[in-house]
Amino acid sequence: DADALEFVGAEAIRSTWCSRASQSRLYGAVVAAEKKQEQSEEQDDDQQQQQQQQQEEPEEENQKKEEEEEPEEAQEETRELDAMLATRGQYYVDLSPMLLFSKGELVRLLIRSDVGQYLEFEPVDDVYMHMQNTGIQHVPISKSAVFQSGELTMLEKRQLMKLLAAVMGNARTEAAKEADAKQLQEFAERPFVQYLKARRLSPKLTAFILYSIALVNTNQEQQQDAQLGDSPTSISTADARKRMDIFMQSVGRYSPGAFLYPRYGVGELLQGYCRLCAVKGGTYMLRIGPEALILEPARGDDAKKRIAGIVLQGGQIITADKFVFSPSYAAPFLESSPSEGIARCV
Repeated sequence: DADALEFVGAEAIRSTWCSRASQSRLYGAVVAAEKKQEQSEEQDDDQQQQQQQQQEEPEEENQKKEEEEEPEEAQEETRELDAMLATRGQYYVDLSPMLLFSKGELVRLLIRSDVGQYLEFEPVDDVYMHMQNTGIQHVPISKSAVFQSGELTMLEKRQLMKLLAAVMGNARTEAAKEADAKQLQEFAERPFVQYLKARRLSPKLTAFILYSIALVNTNQEQQQDAQLGDSPTSISTADARKRMDIFMQSVGRYSPGAFLYPRYGVGELLQGYCRLCAVKGGTYMLRIGPEALILEPARGDDAKKRIAGIVLQGGQIITADKFVFSPSYAAPFLESSPSEGIARCV
């Protein structure tokens, strides 16, 4: 019958032997069954589409609500990011970023060696710091920026100016200079965090000084909270004072900020030296690394070994009075690996 035809199928019925009249009736039943099956499939598809639309509508409404509830600052950041991505040909990503102090030793070396004539720099005018509770904040690094800052209270501004004057030895009176020098001498070999706490600075101001001006690379406050005392990674007051001194000397030298950045990345420094080397008749050896170092034994009172030569991967030996290379090259050949500073971009 017609109900059975839905399962048997038209091809099976057509291949069955029967009379002409029976065949005609069966054919009509098959056509009706196929139409019924098509209608049933269409209804199922319509129901699935309706269910899918019903599921998508709440999701769209929720998404709209979330967008409406999204803070204006977040929406502004999203728009700025979209605008930046739209102009991605106007910026680049440096895989080895490094900032140069405007009055640092490297800048002076570039000037003395005439390598600077092959380079172009961009000034870094401002420094920002990400705070855990308040997000990104501007760090004032000059006298005018301190007084114009909206990030610091009046008390914090006075404390910061007094601290910078103490570190630089620029106190207004001789009595104040003597008191600052005495306190710095007292804390010279002690952790810098203890010196800042002795001056009763706020946590925010302490963080500004540690990580944006002294450029300390480890969490000094956490070490003190854990009562680690004079940890190997704790920076002393004397060392922090040297860092702050070069920072403050660099402020305003070429720009309102303290840093310079190679316009086309740090790799330009190497290219500048290569150009000058070619002018002076230097020789390049490409794709050849060091295989071993030749060390001379210590002589006399000097307990340090001297590098007398380098064995290259091809077996060639190069000797010279002085060698200049990254500490990472010497690490595999020395008993104790030399430490490296961490360069970072703000």
